[in-house]
Amino acid sequence: MNKKSLRILTAVLTAFWGVAITFFTVFLVFHINHAVAESKDKNPSAVITQDPNSQKPKDPNAANDPNSPKKVDHYVGSTEKMKFHTPDCKWVAKIPEASKKIFKTKEEAIAAGMTACKTCNP
Repeated sequence: MNKKSLRILTAVLTAFWGVAITFFTVFLVFHINHAVAESKDKNPSAVITQDPNSQKPKDPNAANDPNSPKKVDHYVGSTEKMKFHTPDCKWVAKIPEASKKIFKTKEEAIAAGMTACKTCNP
């Protein structure tokens, strides 16, 4: 097989697989939409169109609410990375003792040039 034939065969196969993948994707989307529409017709309450938790009002005093601010009595800063954390953050264990600095408030840590950890979000 010469180079020209190989190029033609490659182009044909590439075009074939491109068309096949596009057809398969359209086929799946059509059937999924059709199944959802049928499900809505049979039992409208069975299809969840919105996050059920978004309809509940959030209680800011809830102890297990992940969005409520954590109540901590101090913050732990790293003078190497210039980040501060809540005491229970996983990164506090990795801070060398010589680099640890304790802050009583977030404002104190920020005033010292620290930035908040993106993991524990103090």
